[in-house]
Amino acid sequence: LKKLQDNYEDMIVGLNLLNLPSVAYEIAEKVETSILAEDQKINLEYLKLEILMTLGDYYKVRDVVDDMLSNHPVVGDELLALLYLRAEAYLNLEDYKKAYYSFKEIVALNKTYRLARQRLKELEKYK
Repeated sequence: LKKLQDNYEDMIVGLNLLNLPSVAYEIAEKVETSILAEDQKINLEYLKLEILMTLGDYYKVRDVVDDMLSNHPVVGDELLALLYLRAEAYLNLEDYKKAYYSFKEIVALNKTYRLARQRLKELEKYK
């Protein structure tokens, strides 16, 4: 268990890269978060969100991102990454209007976010 705690990030990423997202998520769920710094907690949650996207659990991605944005001091690149995951979740849920406005929020924060701008163009008809 100590080894898990010390190397969780490498194990989670490695398992996900090996196309074992369910196992990676199980490992992520076993990490003891009470001893992690706030930035490590956010990073772990982000890893879990990426795995949930791979698993196709878009509702959970949306809900966890909303919870994180409400309960954690997230700014800068971390904020953009979370907003992007939520926007992609909306897109996969075929909630095109919310996806459009989510990508618009990202572009408002960072006009150089090329992928978000591209998605906005694709979703233009849903505004």
